[in-house]
Amino acid sequence: MVKLGFQVADGVIRQARATGAGCAVSQAAASLLAERLEGAPLTEAAAVLTEFEKLLSGQPAPDAALLGNLAALRLITGNPGRVRCASTARQAADRAGIRAADG
Repeated sequence: MVKLGFQVADGVIRQARATGAGCAVSQAAASLLAERLEGAPLTEAAAVLTEFEKLLSGQPAPDAALLGNLAALRLITGNPGRVRCASTARQAADRAGIRAADG
């Protein structure tokens, strides 16, 4: 299981860290997500998670600029097993209290 830890101060994610075990896709997704969210205001983090959900669900035109390096995960969207692995990073963010804009 991957875990994400966040240090938040004044509405900004000051530190983000990915830990845990899992397949390469889950580890990469968690690492990329932590890297992308570090330094982001909570409102931006929520928007990133919303776009990440769009990307993983195969919805058209997620905001690649907002996703940053997470956009590379679009290459796995045709493989449901790998999508499930990548979605563990979003679930870890949710468990840590960082939620998508619509969640």
